[in-house]
Amino acid sequence: MIKEFLSSKHNVYGLMVACYVMIGLILSHNMTSQQVLITIGIIIVSNLLWYIVGIGRGMTLAAIQSTKGWDRVIDKIKEMNKENKKD
Repeated sequence: MIKEFLSSKHNVYGLMVACYVMIGLILSHNMTSQQVLITIGIIIVSNLLWYIVGIGRGMTLAAIQSTKGWDRVIDKIKEMNKENKKD
């Protein structure tokens, strides 16, 4: 049940918005509205950066896990080693 719920990107986006609203409500008691908006903006940027890092790691893993991926990685390492020896 939870797996099906979280597999929809719209449900995940809804949860993210709900979390941002809750954070904003909690922070609004101690901060001005400008400070709350800046804080939520920083949190959103941080989450996007982690999302990009996750995509990069996933792409790297996908490339390595393919049978040709290992060959390409090893060839690239050998190529880099040759270039370093030339310097």
